[in-house]
Amino acid sequence: MNAALKRKIINHPLLYKGIVSLANIRYFFSNLSSVKGRNNRIIFKEGVLRKKVQIKIMGHNNTVTIHPNCRLKNTKIIILGSNNCLTLGEKVMVYESASFELEGSNTSINIGKNTTIGSANFMIGESDTNINIGEDCMLSRNIILSTSDYHSIISLETKERINPPKNITIKNHVWIGYSAYISKGAIIGNNCIVASHAYVGGKKFKDHTILGGLPAKQLRENINWSREKLPFK
Repeated sequence: MNAALKRKIINHPLLYKGIVSLANIRYFFSNLSSVKGRNNRIIFKEGVLRKKVQIKIMGHNNTVTIHPNCRLKNTKIIILGSNNCLTLGEKVMVYESASFELEGSNTSINIGKNTTIGSANFMIGESDTNINIGEDCMLSRNIILSTSDYHSIISLETKERINPPKNITIKNHVWIGYSAYISKGAIIGNNCIVASHAYVGGKKFKDHTILGGLPAKQLRENINWSREKLPFK
């Protein structure tokens, strides 16, 4: 190993200062970061475990905060713009893979504590929008959440854009099934279930409901769910 690379590893902000070993070198190359701009902060709090976590930031005044005891695997964090914020609450788990993409300015993604993720893509495509997910949510695999269409639809009459980006809000204790797509403007209440392959568009859904279909609609109400496999009566 040449001296310049060794110094880069020693001084890298994501490694413990002064500790260089073969294990740390492998850790360094599987958890790469590229940060360009001013006043960007990456904060990993105590007890965070990372395996193949890559971070890319281009812009200014961006903050990534990973709270204690999170577990991240095959995770990409990409921020392109300024004044953006990604926050993962305590004990957030990524079991297989996740990507957090924030493009634009004044955006945020907030994941509440004890939320688990099989595999998911969280995408903010335009400025001034956010994705907020509450506590103790359970996301299955191949989930997509997007606040933008990533293109413009123009009215021929007014010549104005008619498909603005919108926030996504998922409240506490929500179970999102396999391959669900959560689109801009969706507001999902507490203790809900989103069925597999559902498309949840820009509507508000009340607490304690099952959602399913294309587009999603209320299939059942007055329900709750548990991570435990409880016996039938």
